[in-house]
Order: sequence, then structure tokens, then C-alpha cells
Amino acid sequence: MEQFIHYLVSSIVSEPEEIDIEAVDEEKGLTLELGVSPEDREMLLADRAKLANALRTMLDAYGTKHRKRARLWILDDDDYEDDDEEEDDD
Repeated sequence: MEQFIHYLVSSIVSEPEEIDIEAVDEEKGLTLELGVSPEDREMLLADRAKLANALRTMLDAYGTKHRKRARLWILDDDDYEDDDEEEDDD
């Protein structure tokens, strides 16, 4: 699923090298945490998040076909800062 979302997102964003996807297994399925550059994040969430919702719809369709449940979270700058702090503690 990560590869599918990476393929879709890389064809939309202006900085595909900044794409970071982390899969988190949860009780109800898989959560994909998507990180992109701040400019690309604004673009994905612009106009009432139409692009983000389209990505979620595609992920739902992909998951249905493969009998897997998944959710997509688009991380913001605060989420990146939290991740950096956790890595520094190690």
C-alpha cells in the first residue's frame, strides 16, 4: 500500500524526493502517515482537501481489492518536530 500511495503522490507533488511514508499497524488496520514538503502539504490540503480526499478514496479502493483496511494521515510540521525529538532521545 505504501508503494501505491507513493506512486500517486509522487506524480502530484513538486518535490517527490521529500515524500516520506510510514506504515503503522493498528488494531483496525493500517495507518499510512504521509510526509511531504510544506508547500506540497498546502497543495494537498487546499480547496477543502480535495486532493487528500481523492488519495484516501483511491487507498480505500486499493484496500478493498486487497482485503485490507487502511487510513491516510498527512503529517504537518509539528508531527515532524515530534519525530525528530524522539530520534534525538535514542
